[in-house]
Amino acid sequence: MKKYFYMFACLFAATTLTTSCLDDNDDDPIIDPVAVVETDGAFILNEGNYYASINGSLDYLDYTTEQVRRGIFAAANKRSLGNTPNNMLVGNSVMYIAINGENRIEVVDKSTMMATNSINVPSPREMTTDGIYVYVTSYDGRVRKIDTEYNIIVAQSEVIGDNLEGIAYLGGGLYVCNSCKPGETYTYHNELVKLNASTMGSEGKITVGLNPTQVLTDGTDLFVLCMGDYGTNPAKVQKVSAEGKTASDIASATFMTIAAGKLYLINAPWGSTPTYNVYDIKTGSTTTFVRGDEIFSPCAIAVDPIKGDVFITSYTKGESDYADYNADGYIVHYDKDGNFVSRNQTGVGPATIVFNYHFEYR
Repeated sequence: MKKYFYMFACLFAATTLTTSCLDDNDDDPIIDPVAVVETDGAFILNEGNYYASINGSLDYLDYTTEQVRRGIFAAANKRSLGNTPNNMLVGNSVMYIAINGENRIEVVDKSTMMATNSINVPSPREMTTDGIYVYVTSYDGRVRKIDTEYNIIVAQSEVIGDNLEGIAYLGGGLYVCNSCKPGETYTYHNELVKLNASTMGSEGKITVGLNPTQVLTDGTDLFVLCMGDYGTNPAKVQKVSAEGKTASDIASATFMTIAAGKLYLINAPWGSTPTYNVYDIKTGSTTTFVRGDEIFSPCAIAVDPIKGDVFITSYTKGESDYADYNADGYIVHYDKDGNFVSRNQTGVGPATIVFNYHFEYR
């Protein structure tokens, strides 16, 4: 399984155009087929609502029909995903779904949607991969390393924090968000912990903003979403230098994703009108992507790394004019220029969007 599990960052490195010319006939070179990655649609992972006893679900937006197929995991397995599925990785033939409330990672055959294995992890949260192993954060303060050939945990870190959230792999290192310590009053941390991906040993901490929950990389630098304290310290995005020593503010945002040298940002603090912007990593300039009139209460954002299309999910408007966290949400599809393409209903709490892809040789 190892050689088949890649994220898009790994895919591009393996799909560069190559040609070979045989010496016996310089006038008639033989051109090797080119491996091309194509996206077919988007998986939408719905968290449900723990407090209302609404289990999570998995939907699929098919590019061919521009329609969403609802509940595809439950239809295949005759059971729900369970309590609060909150993160997902998709490979060439397999997908991993972290289900926080069930203390497990579901391993799913992508072609059939059948669950083929499960891995016990206490309160799993976020995942990343180096193309060979999957690394998952947990609310027990540890990061675990999963061998994707045998689907077993082969190593884990020491306790490096409290509620660990986002994680990114860069240059042999794992960068982990130590977000907060829950209790009667939350204690918010301001640390990005670095682990050696090979040994799972700690290599120090980087001071970032308050309550870091998500970390992304463009292959050179890191970008950290810090949610603040939901009060006097607002949410923001910081850039961490390649040397991993300093963090600098670059934007105000509560959601982010990355693609093609750009950060796509939503800033939706409580009680304010959301904004939808694009930050150019190279130039540092920010432009408006869409007005977002189609979005009531944003829940997630993702960009198709092949097509450049943008997808934003939302909660629906309830009777009290606030977001209804017990009702089905929806996903809005925009093209790369911000033009509206479609809107489709999803499950409750559509908080993760991950793209489905395949290889072609041309």
